[in-house]
Amino acid sequence: MDPELEGFLARHTRLAEDREVRGSGTLPLRIESYLGEADPPRSCVTSVRCLTFQSDRILLVRNPGGIHILPGGQLNGGEGYEEALRRVLLEETGWSISNPERIGFMHFHHLDSIPQESDDVSSDFVQLVYVSQADQHMPDAESVDDSMGSSSFEPVAEVVSLDLSRGEKLYLKFTARDL
Repeated sequence: MDPELEGFLARHTRLAEDREVRGSGTLPLRIESYLGEADPPRSCVTSVRCLTFQSDRILLVRNPGGIHILPGGQLNGGEGYEEALRRVLLEETGWSISNPERIGFMHFHHLDSIPQESDDVSSDFVQLVYVSQADQHMPDAESVDDSMGSSSFEPVAEVVSLDLSRGEKLYLKFTARDL
């Protein structure tokens, strides 16, 4: 693990842990979820994700991999975090957002060696987690890609009973407390 990332993680408390397998069952990952606005080492941040609310409803994404409440994606080049967040949410869901606030981060750790065909270049990487309000729906801005699936706003009271990851439940509980 990158020594700077290792030191950063040592100063924070893991609040949830999940296991996930990607890459057609070839990439087992441990995902640790944290709360806080601290900046992890920039070189370790690969993606941004966001809980997006519209009053007492949350944006729920359905895709071939299941359902989730943290749409987002990878940073492009020298793109800033919020710039990437706004771009990716628009591409993935057709929604622009307002007032994004960072609430935490997820640390991903590969449990096996990384296959050469994988996009991941490191055994450890970080995704930043934000919360925002939905602003404007622009369906023409959505990327047409079967892997993206569909999205809709659903009542938080119903979403909490869905089969979400421990990390998603942590972030939802943290943000929905004010609803």
